Amino acid sequence: MKNETYQDRLLKTFRAANPCLMWAFFVVLAILPLVVKSEYYLSVMIICLIYATLAVSWNLMVGYAGILSFGHQAFYGLGAYFSAIMTMELHLSPWIGIPLGGCFAALLSFVIGFPCLRLRIAPYIAIATLAFSEILLVICKNWVSLTRGEMGLSGIPPLRDFSLFGLFPVVFSGGAKVPYYYVMLSIFFITLLFIYFQTSSRVGLAFKAMREEQDAAASLGVNITRYKLIAFLTGSFFAGVTGAFYAHYVSILAPDAVFGMGKWWKSSRSR
Repeated sequence: MKNETYQDRLLKTFRAANPCLMWAFFVVLAILPLVVKSEYYLSVMIICLIYATLAVSWNLMVGYAGILSFGHQAFYGLGAYFSAIMTMELHLSPWIGIPLGGCFAALLSFVIGFPCLRLRIAPYIAIATLAFSEILLVICKNWVSLTRGEMGLSGIPPLRDFSLFGLFPVVFSGGAKVPYYYVMLSIFFITLLFIYFQTSSRVGLAFKAMREEQDAAASLGVNITRYKLIAFLTGSFFAGVTGAFYAHYVSILAPDAVFGMGKWWKSSRSR
């Protein structure tokens, strides 16, 4: 086109190359354990992937749907505690506990989201989600019979060993970092892929429309509460899955470690 500027061509080129860059990025992450042999650096990379997954799931709420949530760590903590308690008390497999932790976090997000997301003013939603997170922290600290309070849950079972294609044994019980790294990388990849396709669909267009102007989006037929709930549940589910993985990775949970996101790095460094 004659009116196409240099900046427009540069942006078009970047968008065309973006999928290639993304796949190259994942290839680098996939071969990283083959190059990096240090258990410490692999542990740091696992924590980075946990943070990255949480950031992606939170960005779906805030960046795409415009939901100013300050309680995202609550769903991370819910997934962690739910999966840990299910595997310890009911002896479920951690491979079942992890998705169940995400489902439980999504269920609780619906309970808090349905009344809160009907609010149109962003500060009200921020205050409500922050209060929800603090309430869960207090409950977790005081429900000693279930969570052991500030003493923390210990002895959380690690991920169970399995055989890949019946040929390659994958062992988690020995404390090796490489299998945990690839599991967390898979969770990160699935989260990115799901959110990418979701935001590239009509649902994503509805997210962007209500983020820019809710009244205008509603006038075009967008059900604001419905699409806010979709974004809220999706982000909460992946936060819960990430928290559940973290519980089986570190094998010990304390309320401040998962519900107070600024403090849990200290408990992660020991891994």
